[in-house]
Amino acid sequence: MARGLTGIALAGASFHGALAQTQIATRTLIASTVEHAAAGTTATFKVHVAPAAGEGTAPGMGGRATLVDVTPNGATRDVGSGIVDADGNATIVASALTPGEHAIHAVFSGNAASETAALASSVSPVALVTAEATGAPSFTATASPSALTVTQGDSGETTITLTPQNGFSEYVTLSCVNPPPDSTCTFLPVNVFVGAGTASTSVLSIETYGPTGPKAAVIHSSPPWFAFLFPGLLGVAGLSLRKRSGWNQLGLVLLAAAGLSSSIGLMTGCSQRYHYLNKAPAASTGTPLGSTALTIQAQAVSGVTVTTQLIQNFVLTVQAP
Repeated sequence: MARGLTGIALAGASFHGALAQTQIATRTLIASTVEHAAAGTTATFKVHVAPAAGEGTAPGMGGRATLVDVTPNGATRDVGSGIVDADGNATIVASALTPGEHAIHAVFSGNAASETAALASSVSPVALVTAEATGAPSFTATASPSALTVTQGDSGETTITLTPQNGFSEYVTLSCVNPPPDSTCTFLPVNVFVGAGTASTSVLSIETYGPTGPKAAVIHSSPPWFAFLFPGLLGVAGLSLRKRSGWNQLGLVLLAAAGLSSSIGLMTGCSQRYHYLNKAPAASTGTPLGSTALTIQAQAVSGVTVTTQLIQNFVLTVQAP
């Protein structure tokens, strides 16, 4: 009797072993619960394993799923693992993500001890998550295009993109630090709100100017000969009064002296002012030809905190008409 039980037991074991050799193909899906996470913290992934199409169901799924981080150079490293439940689900936490974008996939290892059949291993498609460096709230500034070529006398445009980091939320003021002579920088808008986790933009227009010559003089004051009019009138008055009494002659002499002194001052002052106001402006060669490296400044002020980002070596090339 004992022998018979032993034979049944061995036969059962052999039957189970035969079933275990027939594997069911599986498919694995993965999804990240966040798109962005702070570097060094954790990111949670949902993994689901199911039989491949046409293979039916697999009761008592079981098995383990491992999260694998694929680096840009093709290297891999495990960042977390978890047990797949009977419904094929697992929640796995990836830890200590370095700054940058991570391509994570889940590798499912089938459970060979399944009562029905062994489950074949499978690898999920990639799920992406970006780990952002932690630190003080700030922003980045970029220009596109990063260089302009314009004809002297014309203008060119570039787009300034401001992207918040670490919860930054402030108005940013834009300016050109060192524009070339005879050129104008105009930002639209010049004050940009940067926040809410999305990038903001402003359009920078750089206007150049062509050469200019001296302009015609415009008369702004009376010419110097006007200063001789008053002494002449005094001379006529002196001739008419030369036969009068001594006192009258003395008064006339004093009056003539005063008039002469005023006339000299008037002649000198009028002459200087006349020449100053009628001086022709100097000629301008316009915006210099060639390439100039500009610096574009983006600055936010919040109380005593000043956050500044510079776009350096933005190249403006001015060519001849």
